[in-house]
Amino acid sequence: MKGALICCALAACAVPPEELSLAGAVSLRVEARDGTLLREFASRSEGHAAPANLDELPAHVWQAFVETEDRRFFSHSGVDGYALARAAWQDVRHFKFVQGGSTLTMQLARLLRPHPRTLRGKLSEMFFALRLERTLSKRQILAQYLTRVPLGADVRGVEAAARLYFDRPARALTAEQARFLARLARRPAQIRDARPPDFVAQRLKRAFEAAHFVEEIARSRAPAGAVVVRTTLDLALQQQVEAVMREQIEALADRRVSSAAAIVIDNQTAAVLAYAGSPDWFDEENQGRIDGVRTLRQPGSTLKPFAYAQAIETHGLTAATLLSDIESHFDDYTPRNYDRRVHGPVRARIALASSYNVPAVRVAERVSPPELLRTLRRAGFESLTHDAEYYGLGLVLGDGEVSLLELARAYLALARGGMFSELRFIEGEDAPPLRTRRVFEPMTAALITDILSDPAARAPAFGLDNALRFPFPVAAKTGTSRAFTDNWTVGYTHERTAAVWVGNMSGRTMQHVSGITGAGPLFHRIMTLAMAGIDRPAPLYAVSWEEHDVCALSGDLAGPHCPSTVHEKFAPGTAPSRQCPMHRRFGVDFGPRFSNWAAREGLTYGTARRE
Repeated sequence: MKGALICCALAACAVPPEELSLAGAVSLRVEARDGTLLREFASRSEGHAAPANLDELPAHVWQAFVETEDRRFFSHSGVDGYALARAAWQDVRHFKFVQGGSTLTMQLARLLRPHPRTLRGKLSEMFFALRLERTLSKRQILAQYLTRVPLGADVRGVEAAARLYFDRPARALTAEQARFLARLARRPAQIRDARPPDFVAQRLKRAFEAAHFVEEIARSRAPAGAVVVRTTLDLALQQQVEAVMREQIEALADRRVSSAAAIVIDNQTAAVLAYAGSPDWFDEENQGRIDGVRTLRQPGSTLKPFAYAQAIETHGLTAATLLSDIESHFDDYTPRNYDRRVHGPVRARIALASSYNVPAVRVAERVSPPELLRTLRRAGFESLTHDAEYYGLGLVLGDGEVSLLELARAYLALARGGMFSELRFIEGEDAPPLRTRRVFEPMTAALITDILSDPAARAPAFGLDNALRFPFPVAAKTGTSRAFTDNWTVGYTHERTAAVWVGNMSGRTMQHVSGITGAGPLFHRIMTLAMAGIDRPAPLYAVSWEEHDVCALSGDLAGPHCPSTVHEKFAPGTAPSRQCPMHRRFGVDFGPRFSNWAAREGLTYGTARRE
């Protein structure tokens, strides 16, 4: 008697709210910006599901399940004695378990608390059903059931099943379609041989697009409790990017290159349009599941523009400033140029566009490592977590590890006139507000952009015919890490920013593949794809320059003896005021700064140097 009283008391206890929460029962549907399904993540071990909203469902949908599974649903208290008796008689007649007599409430109890098909399990199910009836209204029980009920093909709930099988929301199901789903609740195998005429069979093949992008959404970008997430991804562009990545990696296979990653961003909205972490998610041999967009690696020369920009902004550097590209030693650190040569006096424009290392370290020295590190962090390089002493001057040459996503985001700031913005992954009302901050003044960003888009300034190192030449204006920079482990190309038009990494997920060195020969051609193809459909690309920037003719060698105002001049751009008030002191009537005077270099090159006063 005492035990019966305890059971009755427990049966009257409400079911804890957390056990009834739909958060663990509902799957996450990730869509491209046009609504195409990219992937649907199963809810914790339960399957693909979406919440059922009884207020939106037509009556014939839920009635189909009640009529098929539990005709006395609205009259019993969770356990139907008549149904149990009938089921017991059928079991005895056939000498085996053929009917369970479960009500919808008992089925919900079993979904919430799975148990073995034993007498003890059935009693536990009945007991929990009674508790459910005392906790929830009939409509609430029905909504829970219609959200959780298995409907074949790893699908849970009428909403997810309606989308998958009939390509429509549950509120648009016909009476025939609703009855089909109700029958599936009892006989899931029916899906193979009793499909209605409008059944969308091809959708049984699960969508699996933009694998790394979708993983990023599910891991850290999807709003809490979201069921459907409409992303910014342009699926057509994504598929094209993945295709050219595979083609390019195949072309570089003989140079020990096995992987790549790429990201494309819309500059105006900061929306991610394409995001490919590897050429093939299923390539286990080359660790295809590693997300190359987020993996930290040394970025080589791609950080140089930020040192130059900071020097322009706060240390008086201009595009015409004369820098030293001579053998130099910095506290036991001796930088070398990629071509293993030194080039003597070079203007900042040439030094940056041609990616000379020694002048870049000179610029970093002028800025100072602590200030450069603050600048890079302001530009979004959050992975640079050590102090300035740890990185030293080598930071400007990539002696730190960053991600391709950070690199693209930082160059996006240059494309947006010096304004940093978080990237946007989500469309619509669920999209979080974007954090923005100013990194550089518009004039500074425009000058760096002008340099990075100048084919003549790039020509000394890369020639005029290279992967960074486009039929529309593009500012771009390459980078190669030490020992040819990684190479990069990142750049932007007015409308798009793209960043590409090429290398091996394992860290194996490539065979003499640089940013211009490895990542460069892939960047060219991806940027061309990203700009398709934009008939008239806008200018890269819109600022008013002060322009002067300067000596091509010294960078000072052109004098009467300068044999070669260039037309240079300056922020107002920053142009040089003196005439070129190097070119004189009888030859070139390199001065004490470059005298040793000139002597080694066979250039003495009275000899001319061709600029």
